[in-house]
This record gives sequence, structure tokens and C-alpha cells, in this order.
Amino acid sequence: MIDWLRRMMGWKPSWEQEEAAPTPAPAPPPAASGPLWKARFPPGAWPMVELHQQYWRADPAERDALATRADLSARERLRLYHLLCLDLFESPDGQAAFAAEGFSADTLPLSLLGAHAERLAQLHAALCAPDSPWAPRPVRAWRGPYQSADPDSPDLEGLFRNASLTHLGALEVFRLNAQHQPVAVDFQPTAELEMVVLGPPTLFRVSGLRYADGRSETVLLPQQYGLSWGSSSERDIDGSMTRFVCAVDGLAGSGIGVGQQDLQIGGSLLGLSGIGLLAFPSG
Repeated sequence: MIDWLRRMMGWKPSWEQEEAAPTPAPAPPPAASGPLWKARFPPGAWPMVELHQQYWRADPAERDALATRADLSARERLRLYHLLCLDLFESPDGQAAFAAEGFSADTLPLSLLGAHAERLAQLHAALCAPDSPWAPRPVRAWRGPYQSADPDSPDLEGLFRNASLTHLGALEVFRLNAQHQPVAVDFQPTAELEMVVLGPPTLFRVSGLRYADGRSETVLLPQQYGLSWGSSSERDIDGSMTRFVCAVDGLAGSGIGVGQQDLQIGGSLLGLSGIGLLAFPSG
């Protein structure tokens, strides 16, 4: 019997104990110019989209500063890896695949990164290694609202990872301050987690993290990949599809994700909006 899961099913996410948030204002009419997402989502969502974009933006100065150091922390190594992936995405070949607004079967050579090519391959191998905080971990997953989950009957079991080359085995979250405002994009190692309870599907899902040490935290889970916001395609920003661009020769994975985040659990691939509960067994 999975007693640890039965015990955790009694945990009530903190957001359920708070007053419901006011209904967002209706979306404004489409703007004549500016990004598509501003025309499609209410102004209350704009600061979160902008924070998301800020993280997923190429920064050569930050990349070079990190690349020259030998004493990087685990999170700094992940950030450098992301910046190198962004260099691929921002390359002419990467932007051509992104602008095509379809599925790209083409792979990009590591040589596009020049002097940083070997570093990207090394970081990818290290971040996927079993001792990495962002390595794939065993998980049990339930589809649909978490309230209907049967502890004895998960819908899916297997290794958890995000399908995007950028995310590996990490869970992308927005950390919140004491006023429940998003302040930072972060990547939560699943090795520290016991359970993730996901709120109703929305652009940024209010969700609860339950840590293995007993702590709990309310976060937002972005339903879309951060690079989606630069697209002019409705399907990339409304969550109706996922596509991958910039697959890299020699690196496992479908490429960099655009559109709704896809999770790979065992041999199954499904959108983040379809999951209500994730449980990470200890040991």
C-alpha cells in the first residue's frame, strides 16, 4: 500500500484555504500592433508573461560571464545551459524553424555555437546524469482534477521529464512573494519533491508543492513554454498545441519546446493541462 500517498491526499493546498481571486477583466480587443499575447490575454496576466520572457531571452554578456567561471553552482550550470540553448534558438536557422510555425524535423549542428559547442554537450550530459538535481525521476501521475485521483490507481507511471531540450527533468515554476505575486522563474528539482497538486488549467496554474522534508509552497506553473510568447501564431500561445524546434545533433530530445508544455512520463507524452497530480516516491 502506498501509505505515503494516502497520507498526502489529505493535504489541502494553501490556495484552497484563501479567498477566491477576483475574476480577471475580459481580454481587450486585438491591438493593431504589438505582440499577439497582449491582444489575447487580460492585462493582469501581462506582468507574468513579461517575467517569463525576461528569463527566456538570450544574454551574451551573462553567458560569457558564466562560461569563464569554473566554480558554477548547480543552478548556474543550468542557467548557462539555458543561455546556450537560447543562442541556438536565436541563430538564423533556429529563427527560421520558429517562424515556420510548424513541426521542424531538421536538426541543428552543435557547431552553430562555435567555441561554446563542446560546453553545451558537456552541460547536457552533466544535467541529465543520475546525480544531477534535474535528472529524470520516477513519478506517478493522475489525469484530470486532483480531487478525483485514486491513490491506488495512477494513470501513468515511469520516469518524469519535460519533453523540451531546455527543461530536462525540471519542473518550471514561478516563485511567489509573501503577497502571492510572482517574482522569479525557477526550475524545481523533482528529487526534493513528494507531491505536486495542480490547480485548474489556466495560463499560469496555481499549484502546491509538497517537499520530501514536509515543507509546502504555493507556486505558479506556466502552461506555455517561455519562448512561445514571441510567436505570431495563435496555436503557440493559446495552449492548443506543442511543437519542437532546434533539435541538436548528438543531444537526446525532440528540440526546444514552443506552445503548451509537454511532459514525458515513461513512454507517454501529454500536455501539462491534462495533469492534476504528480507524486514522486522516495528512495
